[in-house]
Amino acid sequence: MENINTDVAIIGAGASGLMAGISAAIEAKRKNKCTKIVVIDHLDRVGKKILVTGNGKCNLSNKNISINNYHSNQPETVKNILNKFSYSYTINLFKSIGLETKEDSLGRVYPRSEQASAVLDLLRLKFKSLNGQEITSFKITEIKKLNSNFIITSNNKNITAKKIIIATGGLTTPTQGCNGTGYSYLKNFGHSITPTFPSLTQIKVSEKIVKSLKGMRTFCKIYITADNNLIKEEIGELQFTENGLSGICAFQLSRIVSEFSLLKTIYGNKYNKIKIFIDLIPELSNKETLNLINLRIKSNEYMILKNFLTGIINNRVGQALLKSCGFSFNKKVTDLSEKEILIIANKLKLWEFTPIGTMPFKNAQVTAGGADLSEFNKDTLESKLINGLYACGEILDVDGDCGGFNLQWAWSSGFTAGLNAAKNI
Repeated sequence: MENINTDVAIIGAGASGLMAGISAAIEAKRKNKCTKIVVIDHLDRVGKKILVTGNGKCNLSNKNISINNYHSNQPETVKNILNKFSYSYTINLFKSIGLETKEDSLGRVYPRSEQASAVLDLLRLKFKSLNGQEITSFKITEIKKLNSNFIITSNNKNITAKKIIIATGGLTTPTQGCNGTGYSYLKNFGHSITPTFPSLTQIKVSEKIVKSLKGMRTFCKIYITADNNLIKEEIGELQFTENGLSGICAFQLSRIVSEFSLLKTIYGNKYNKIKIFIDLIPELSNKETLNLINLRIKSNEYMILKNFLTGIINNRVGQALLKSCGFSFNKKVTDLSEKEILIIANKLKLWEFTPIGTMPFKNAQVTAGGADLSEFNKDTLESKLINGLYACGEILDVDGDCGGFNLQWAWSSGFTAGLNAAKNI
């Protein structure tokens, strides 16, 4: 069996793992130490998940980073780590390794080339330039601590390391290497894992009418309530799917639906019932919407209901809305009663849906929940239970909103863990 000795071994070579490797190697170089850093992955190449982020464009950060965009049982620790390796530090580091970036109108940051492969290629080149080593197709069978060293075992190799960083990711996109094994590694060292569930994914609803709208897109405001209390609202393009709702604004609410479906809680608080409401004319008030409907009837007395909402909202969406009201498409608009007119106006402003869950991990962008952050040092991300053990990235109980926030957490936490792991070698 081959034996490899190293100073810092990073288990998981995704975004946070590669950043941890670079950070550790930079620190070793700064201290003029001959330190060996390796990143380990069970796949045949590193960084596969990076290649699919942002639909292949890699939304690598967001100019508007705020703790309000993150969810964790330890928000102050999250804020602390994000401040240590901030947005500006991130952009400057990427620029220093050759990556030019650009921002869109919402503050989302992409490579200027719009190629996720450019991000991965430059991270690998930088790591290699610092004498970092990639070890791929390494399927771990055991990790244990023996005296002051960690022994990482596969079927044909042993890696001995003074420090290890668990950066294996969560449970999303298993085809890109995330399979949840990191949770078992941490559990074996005594760490607690909070319940995990999919986030940033499609929402499933009970209303069958969405099937007729599959693929339709519309601009709207979307609300989610719990026991009649407003929890969150988003505005943007909504896409209907065969069994629910998609698009960024739906993704931003999916964490709430997923947590409630699994635990009957939202952000840890118990609730009994959740609802989603869609406002198809968010720029108008309820009164203005009612006035618009009445004016439209007066101006288009020849119309039947089938075409009545054409020109206001997406035609098929409008027809589905009217169908959900129970109206006949052949009804003349002039035959609508005041009550029926009010029903249409109200539904345009608050079309109700009942969420029943989300799509599974394989369809989600990020895992919510994970390793309890309270068990890690708030400044270094070193385990409070096991000296020399660190964790970073999605495996920790930290998840962000859609828009580059999760990759920023990967960069910030990876840099912090790598820097501190290499400090006392």
